Amino acid sequence: MPATDTKPNASASARDSTYLRLWHALATLRSLVCVALVLFATVVAWLLDQRTGIFLRPSYDLANLRFTGAEVVPDDIVLILLDDATRNALDQPAMQRFDRSLHTELLNKLAPLGPKLIYFDIVFDQPSDDPAIDTALVAAIQANRNVVLSAGTLELVQRETVDSGATRRMELFPPIPELRRAAAGWGLASLRHDEDFGIRQLYTGTSPDSNDIPTATWKAAQLLAPDKLADAGPRIAHRWLNYVCNPAHLAQVSLVTVIDPQSVFSQTSNIFKDKIIFIGSKSALDYSGAERDTFRTPFYYSGEPYADGVAIHAITLHNLLHHEWWRRLEPKWELLLLLGVGAVLGLAFSSLSPRNGLLALFVAVPGTLFTVHTLCQHQHEFMSWLIIILVQIPVAVGAGVGSQYYQERRRRQRLKRSFATYLSPVMVHRMVESGEEPSLGGEQVEITAFFSDVVGFSGFSEVLDSAQLVTLMNEYLGAMTTLLLEEQGTLDKYIGDAIVGFFNAPIRVPDHALRACTSALRMQQRLSLLRAEWAASAKWPPLVVDMHMRIGLNTGLATVGNMGSDQRFNYTMMGDTVNLAARCESAAKQYGVYTMVTEETLRAALGASGPVPDTAGQPLAYTRLHAAPFAFRYLDRIVVKGRSQPCTVYELLDFSTAITPAQREHLALYETGVSAFLNRRFSEAADAFSHYLATREKPPASTTKAMAKPTDAAALLLDRSRTYTAEPPAPEWVGVQYLKDK
Repeated sequence: MPATDTKPNASASARDSTYLRLWHALATLRSLVCVALVLFATVVAWLLDQRTGIFLRPSYDLANLRFTGAEVVPDDIVLILLDDATRNALDQPAMQRFDRSLHTELLNKLAPLGPKLIYFDIVFDQPSDDPAIDTALVAAIQANRNVVLSAGTLELVQRETVDSGATRRMELFPPIPELRRAAAGWGLASLRHDEDFGIRQLYTGTSPDSNDIPTATWKAAQLLAPDKLADAGPRIAHRWLNYVCNPAHLAQVSLVTVIDPQSVFSQTSNIFKDKIIFIGSKSALDYSGAERDTFRTPFYYSGEPYADGVAIHAITLHNLLHHEWWRRLEPKWELLLLLGVGAVLGLAFSSLSPRNGLLALFVAVPGTLFTVHTLCQHQHEFMSWLIIILVQIPVAVGAGVGSQYYQERRRRQRLKRSFATYLSPVMVHRMVESGEEPSLGGEQVEITAFFSDVVGFSGFSEVLDSAQLVTLMNEYLGAMTTLLLEEQGTLDKYIGDAIVGFFNAPIRVPDHALRACTSALRMQQRLSLLRAEWAASAKWPPLVVDMHMRIGLNTGLATVGNMGSDQRFNYTMMGDTVNLAARCESAAKQYGVYTMVTEETLRAALGASGPVPDTAGQPLAYTRLHAAPFAFRYLDRIVVKGRSQPCTVYELLDFSTAITPAQREHLALYETGVSAFLNRRFSEAADAFSHYLATREKPPASTTKAMAKPTDAAALLLDRSRTYTAEPPAPEWVGVQYLKDK
C-alpha cells in the first residue's frame, strides 16, 4: 500500500510543479516584455532629447519653480529701472536711448548712499555729441568706485561659398575708452537663450579661442568676491542658472523716483547702503523675441513668463557670488539612471490590474514630482526627469494593463461624454470611479435648487453691441459656472444671463445645501472682483462696471433625470422645490438683497456643519449660532405667486469669518427687531429697526440707476411695525406676506 499510494501522489506533484513553473514563466515573460518596452521607449526618448532638448528644458524649468513661500529673494540686490514712468516723467523719446546726463545725475545721487557695486546693463559704445557729458559721467563713475559697464555684441553670419558653408564671427561694441578707464571693470552683457528665448544656462563669456572676453556679471563677481570666485573652477564651464526667486520679485525702483529731489531716497536713506545696484531698461511689452531684452524664465508655468534682462543679470551674479548654480548630470550617468528607473517601473506595473495600475499612476506621478523637485532644490543637480513621468510611467502602465485597460477606458469615456457638459470634472471622476450611473427618466431626490440672474440685464443690450455682449457674458458665465462646478453642483442650463443648477444629483452630495450656500457666496465675491477688473480696464460702460446678480436657493424633493424626447433630452429638474427657488431669486429684488435662501436650505446647510438648536417656532438667529459657517438674517414669511404655502426666507450675507464683532452686534440689533415684530411687540420692533437703519454701514452708491438697491429689509419691516402699532393686526396674524409679482 505505501508503494502504491506514493506513485500517483508523486505524479500529481510533478504535474502541479510543471504548471506552476509554466505560470511563473509566462508571468516572467510578461514582466520582461513590459520592461523591454519601457527601456526601448526610454532610449528613444533620451536620444531625441539629446538632439532637441524636448524633455531637458521643461525638466529644468519645472524643477526651478518654488512652492509657496519657498523662494528666497536676495536682500542685497536692487534694480533701478528705466521704465515707462521714467521715460514719461523725464520726456525721453520712445525707442531711443536715454539722455546720458541722467545716468550721471543718478550716479551722483547714489555716491553718498554707499552702494557696494553698481552694474550698468546699458551699453555706452558711442561718445556723446557734447564731450562735457561724457566727462561728467566719467567723474561720476570714479566717485562711485565699483562700477561695472556692459559691452554689446552682434553675431555676424557670412556665407563664403556653397561648398564652404557659413562662417560666424562676433562683433564687439565695448564702452568708449574714457568710460572703460574710469570703471572698475566691463564685460559682455549678452545672454545666451534657447530656441524658445528661455534663459537657462549661466553664461560667463567667450572661450579663450574667441578673444577670451568675460561677461560683466563675471567681472562684477571678481570685484565683490575674488577669493570665492577662484574656488568656482574655470570660467568657461557648464553651469545652469538657479532661479532662487522669480526675477519679478527682486527689489526695484524707477530711475525717476531715485533722482527726484522730492522722493524718499534722501541722503539719509539706507535702501542702497551696501547694496548691489543693477541699472537697466524695463520692457513695456509682455513678449520676447530676438530684438527684445526680455526672456522666458521657468516662471512661465506660474503666469509670469518673461523677465527683463537686467533682472536675469542680477540672478546670475547672485549665483556666482553664492556658488548656487545648477549642474546637469553627465549624459552617460543620466542614461544609466533612467534605464534603472525604467526597469523598476516595468516590473512594478507589469502585474497590476487596470484599477490598481491607474491608482499607482496617480501616486507615482506626484511622488516623482515631489522627489525630483526636492533633490534638485537641495543638490543643485538636475536631469531630464520628465522622461520618467511623460515616457516611462505611461509606457509601463500601458504595457502592464493592456486590453483590460482599453475596455475600462471605453466605459469611462461613455460616462464622461454623457455628463461632462453639465457636471464638474470632480463629479464625473467620482461617477467613473464608482461606476454609479443615474437611471434614465426621472427619480425623486432631495436637492438644493439654484437660480441666478443679472440685475437689469435688459439694459445691457442698449449700451453694448453684440460682440461686446457675447464677450462679457462668456466671461461672467464662465466664472460663475466654474464656482458652481467646484462645489460639486450640476449645471442645468443657461437662460440668457440666468444660470440654473442644482446640487445632490446625479451623484449624491450629503452636504449639498452647505455647498450651494458656499457657491452662492463665492459667486458674489467673484463678481465683486470682476467689477473691479472691469473698472480698471476702463473699456466697459458704468452699467457693466456696476453689474450685480441675484441668487435664489431652495432645498426639498424634486424630480431629476433625463427628460425630453427620443431625439433630444436634457438632464434637468422639476417640481415645486424648483419653482420656489426661482421665485426666491426674483423676490430678492423686493427686499433689496442679492442672495435669498429658504429656511429649508439654511437649516440643511447649518445641519451639515453641526446640530441646529430648536428655536421653538422663532426664526434662526445667526448671533445665537456661534458655530454657523455663514452670516445670515431673517427677511420675511412669504407666499410667492403660484403657491399657497408660506415659507420663511433669509438673506445670505457672507461667511462668518468675514463678519467683524461690530457687524455681529449690529446684526443682533436687527434680530432683536425681528423677534419683537413676530411676537407682536411692534413699537419695540420699530425702535430696533430705526436704530439699525440709522447705524448701519451704508453700501457704496450705485453709479447706475438699474443697479441701485431699491430698499432694505429692515425698512420694510419698519414700515409694517409702524402700521401695526397704529392698527394692530388680527389675532390670527402670523406675519405672512403675500407677494403679487413673480
